[in-house]
Amino acid sequence: MYSGNCHGERSRTMSPFGGVYTEPAEVLRMTPSIFEIIIHFKTLIRHSMETYYLETDLEKIKALSKLREWENERFRRFLKNRNVHKTDILVHRLNEAIAPRIDCTACGNCCRELSPYLDKQDLHLLAEATQLPVAEAITAYTERDAEGGVSFRDMPCCFLKDNKCSIYDHRPGVCHSFPHLHKPDFPSRLRVTIENYAICPIIFNVIERMKVETGFE
Repeated sequence: MYSGNCHGERSRTMSPFGGVYTEPAEVLRMTPSIFEIIIHFKTLIRHSMETYYLETDLEKIKALSKLREWENERFRRFLKNRNVHKTDILVHRLNEAIAPRIDCTACGNCCRELSPYLDKQDLHLLAEATQLPVAEAITAYTERDAEGGVSFRDMPCCFLKDNKCSIYDHRPGVCHSFPHLHKPDFPSRLRVTIENYAICPIIFNVIERMKVETGFE
């Protein structure tokens, strides 16, 4: 409690339980607000992600993916039972932190291992990039599967030059959005994302960090 002195001022006194007694109002002034706590927490997360080790060795990623096949299947099932909104928030945050730290032009693995499906817009862009009529571009560069889907015929992609896309400004929409971690409803794409875990360093590192942050064992 506080007691008054001869000048009418209040002085701090000892509490009956020992130590200096502090009035509730002063305690509130000393306690950080929820907003300050959240900002501090986000700052810690950002600094943590800036220094977090990222695996980019493609051979090591491929080997680890084989060793962790069952673990990744269990993680997929684990995420299926988790709140979709919370999972999306986590994936988007990790993707924003990890993707800028990985140089896709030093990798190019998706262009060597995956072949995107092409829609009508993609085919028109392909024709524009190759300066061919649409029909000729389709014949020269694509093939159709049993279900009628159209994709590039060659793998690795014939437009991959020195680990860079030579038609980058005209690349297919699927290539533009890969690895699709910025999109909503991440759990709906879990199976294909896990399949690409062995191919894409961004996916690999996001999934591994997700295991840590969700407490998966």
